[in-house]
Amino acid sequence: MPIDITREELLSLTEIAQRLPARRAGKRTHVSCIWRWVTSGLRGIQLEAIRVGGVTCSSMPAVQRFFDALTKQRIVRGAPRTTTAAELARRQRVSREVDVSLRQPTEQRSSAETTVAT
Repeated sequence: MPIDITREELLSLTEIAQRLPARRAGKRTHVSCIWRWVTSGLRGIQLEAIRVGGVTCSSMPAVQRFFDALTKQRIVRGAPRTTTAAELARRQRVSREVDVSLRQPTEQRSSAETTVAT
C-alpha cells in the first residue's frame, strides 16, 4: 500500500531514524540504513517513500508496514532466504576450486588432498 499523504504524517528519513528505538549496544539506527531500506530494500522488501521537493520522506505507518512484512517473511515457512553478496562470492570461490581440482590428473589430486588434510 503506497503512502497516503492525506492520512499519514510525512517524515524525513532523519526524523524516522530518530524515532526508531535504539538497537545493538544502545546505538541508534543511522539515516543511511533507512536510505538503504528505501533504495535497495532488505531481504527483498523496500520501505515505501516519496519525494517531496528535494527531500525523500516516508511515514511511521510505512515503517510499520515494512517491519510487518519483514516479520511475516521470517515467520512464514518456506519463505525464500536471500543470499548475501559474501555468500555468493564464497560459493563461486568454492565452485572454482572444485573445477580446478577436478581438472587435475588423479595422481596430483590425491597428493593435493593429502597435503590439505595434514
